[in-house]
Amino acid sequence: MKKIALIVGGIALAGILAAVMFYRAAPQKVKKKVLPAIARQLEFELNDAHYTHSKGGRKRWELTAAKAQRNKGSDDIVLTNIKVILFATDGSQTIIKADLGTYNTDNNNVTLTGHVRINNAKDTITTEELIYLDHEEKIIINKPVTINRTGFSIKAKRASMEVPKNRFHFSGGVKAHIILKGEKK
Repeated sequence: MKKIALIVGGIALAGILAAVMFYRAAPQKVKKKVLPAIARQLEFELNDAHYTHSKGGRKRWELTAAKAQRNKGSDDIVLTNIKVILFATDGSQTIIKADLGTYNTDNNNVTLTGHVRINNAKDTITTEELIYLDHEEKIIINKPVTINRTGFSIKAKRASMEVPKNRFHFSGGVKAHIILKGEKK
């Protein structure tokens, strides 16, 4: 019986080593297909999750969540109590916090919902939902949004932000309130 167990164990070990050797020797094109197929079969739940996303040698964003959960076969990781730091090309940072969200492992897009608050050096922006499109490095907000800055505030039905340039665009029922020196809010 020991002999059979040793043979079966040896065959299993040889199979694992063969798979590792195949993967290490495989061209990059094959690796890009193999890893996502393996990853889709993973199911997990993490507390205090942290992920840093870099592209082209530049750190683009960091995500921290109190809890991250992925169901087998899904491209989405469900997140709770989220903090995302976006890094602009000029070195400035935009910090986003939200109650809930999803991170799509296929396209690296992030959707945040519930008490979404965006802060950078100049602005505080509040809304209930936003989508970060990783490929475009752009934030899309299709819910009512308010931006507050020293001296003025803006309300709109929609907004977008070009992250690398730290530039905002507002549309739909845009209303601005300019606060003059000495005037109370």
